[in-house]
Amino acid sequence: ASPVPYAFAFAAIPVIVSSVVSPSAQPPWSLAIVGALLGVAVHLANTAAEVSSDRSVQRGGLAVRLGSVPSRVLSVLMLGVAAAVLTVVLEATPAQAAGLAGLVGAAAIAAAIRDGAWFFPAVLVVTGVGVLAVLMVG
Repeated sequence: ASPVPYAFAFAAIPVIVSSVVSPSAQPPWSLAIVGALLGVAVHLANTAAEVSSDRSVQRGGLAVRLGSVPSRVLSVLMLGVAAAVLTVVLEATPAQAAGLAGLVGAAAIAAAIRDGAWFFPAVLVVTGVGVLAVLMVG
């Protein structure tokens, strides 16, 4: 499966929310980038656990091409970049930045525990916090 729909859908969140809340205001373009990064991170986290079964039925997709571990690593990197951009865009306090970094760190730990069995739920939590932060700005 392709991560492109996830990237576009998550990138659209701040644009849609902004147009509903304040039709004359435009969200910072960087929030669309954050949304796209979060969307691809969620997609990779979701599909990383299914790589072996997808390969057995000859299903393609980015996670299948990369493999389970590289998909989890790339997902964590995308979460980290999204968190870094959010801290700049939101002008986050050091405590807020540390909180986002801690969540990304927790997702990284979850990626390594029990072959990533808890990784997808951890990524959903990090993404949920990121989406809430985007909505507060958007």
